[in-house]
Amino acid sequence: MLSIFEYLFTGKSRLRKEINDARLDLDKISENLVDWNKDELELLSLIQDSRKMRSAFSSSVEGIICSIYHEHMISYLWTKVQGFGNFSIIVANTSKYKFDFIIKQNLCSFYVNDQYLGDFKSDNKLYLSKNRTLAYMKSSSSSEWWAIHVENEFVGSLVNLKMARKVNPRALQLKRNLTEIQEAVILSIAIYKIVEFTRKMKKIPFE
Repeated sequence: MLSIFEYLFTGKSRLRKEINDARLDLDKISENLVDWNKDELELLSLIQDSRKMRSAFSSSVEGIICSIYHEHMISYLWTKVQGFGNFSIIVANTSKYKFDFIIKQNLCSFYVNDQYLGDFKSDNKLYLSKNRTLAYMKSSSSSEWWAIHVENEFVGSLVNLKMARKVNPRALQLKRNLTEIQEAVILSIAIYKIVEFTRKMKKIPFE
C-alpha cells in the first residue's frame, strides 16, 4: 500500500508541511480522546464539542465528535490549503487511528495510519483504481440510513445527516465482527461526511 507521502502528487513537499502543521495543531485537542473498540463504534454520535473556526475567513475548522454519552471519540481539523489551487485537507484522530483526507473538488483521497485507502468520489464509491472499487455507499435523500458495502459485503450504515434526530443522534448502525479494513473504511466515510456536512454551520444542529 502507498504511504501518504509516496502518493503521486504535484507539490508533495508542500502537502507534507501542511499536514504536519495541521497535525501539530490537532494534537493539542486530542489529549482527552477515550479508548474504544470496534464493538463500541455504534456509540458514535453527531454531537460535537469545542468546535472552532480558526480564522476570519473560515479557512480552518477544528472540533471533537462525541459519543452519545458526550465522551470525546474523534478529533478533527479541516483546513484550506492557501495558494495551492482548490485543495483542502482534513486530519483526524481516534485513540486507535490517524486519518488524513486530501480533498480536491469532488474527489477525496483517504489515508489511515499513513496508508492509502482509496479515492472517494462524488458517486459515493471508494476507488482503489480507475475501474476497481473497494467500497460504496447508497445515499438516497429519502432514506434515514445510508448503507455502506465493503468488497460487496454490507457492513453497516451512516445516518442521513439531514434526517438525523436533533437530540443524541447516533451516527452509525453496524453489523457485528467488523474486520480491520471494514472498520477503517466505515470510519473514514463517516468522518469525511460529518466534517464536510457540519464545518460551515454557525451552530451544530445536534445536542
